[in-house]
Amino acid sequence: MFYFDVLSSLSDIRTFQALRNLAEISPFIRVLGCYPVDGVCLESDSKEVIFYPRWKSVHMKIGVIGFGRFGQFFVGRLLQDGHQVFAINIRDGEDFSREAIRTGLEINETYFQGRQHFAKFFESVDIVVLAVSILSFESVLTSILPHLKSHLLIDVLSVKQHARDLLVARVPPSCDILCTHPMFGPDSGKGSWVGLPLVYEKISIKDVHRCARFLSFFEDKGCKMVQMTCEEHDRIASSTQFITHLTARVLSMLNLQDCEIATKGFQVLKELVENANRDSFDLFYALFKHNQFSSDQLRALESALASVKASLLERDRSTTDPIVRPLFSPRIESLEASKTGKMTDLSKKTEK
Repeated sequence: MFYFDVLSSLSDIRTFQALRNLAEISPFIRVLGCYPVDGVCLESDSKEVIFYPRWKSVHMKIGVIGFGRFGQFFVGRLLQDGHQVFAINIRDGEDFSREAIRTGLEINETYFQGRQHFAKFFESVDIVVLAVSILSFESVLTSILPHLKSHLLIDVLSVKQHARDLLVARVPPSCDILCTHPMFGPDSGKGSWVGLPLVYEKISIKDVHRCARFLSFFEDKGCKMVQMTCEEHDRIASSTQFITHLTARVLSMLNLQDCEIATKGFQVLKELVENANRDSFDLFYALFKHNQFSSDQLRALESALASVKASLLERDRSTTDPIVRPLFSPRIESLEASKTGKMTDLSKKTEK
């Protein structure tokens, strides 16, 4: 593997074609970035200087399906950057019209309530973000299939193989697919996004410029861009995200109570439980059901707990009360005293 620099811009059609051809014959290719920050200066045949603007100067027409906490949080940040944003809520029995107006959307213009507005919604955007729950993802994807044309379809689920498999199997080939996991939300991403990870995998991308513009939205905010396969993401997430939720759920059943002599370690555990309880049990169940590696973590935790318990009981059986603990080993204690010793003991008693 090696690195090379190209004195060109990704917006140059020649560079675009060269990278596409290279991707067809290379098993692994990654574009690390486009420099300098102010744009790439190229010299044309007429010796005129051409500047290509950064991706963030190009505003996107982006739609968000799902207007829960994360949907509202994401839409708000997109609007702050001046992008043309549309949102639609399809959860029955919930109306987020007030939240939409507060965010900066207009009812029935840029915010829609109900699936009956799908036609207008999809006509207005060319990038679609599915910000729905893991358990409802399949049904939502099925309902939007008749409206898909040449959109860039993006998921933000906490499990990636499940999303990728459904998108690849159901989405028409005219669409592009990008799997992402912003590993932050309204609480952890309330302030700066600098250093917060965005995991992504380009599944099927024909319009590389459109995909690059979307990813640059996170790059410009200082996110840690982690390009990773969906399978590798789930394997790692099972030992980080799922095990955290699992531990917190187990501890929450103990009903831990604060007290005046609580240690800092106890406070950390209590905070872990409080953070996990902010998420629904449906999310916890979805992390287990749709991540094939989560079952391994559950079994590993059960085995570890059994091992610790066995070690404690074994130590308890091998150790008696220190007050009555034998001075010598059982083998020496079983030996009889010598006849000389017995005579000495008798003589001492006689003297008394």
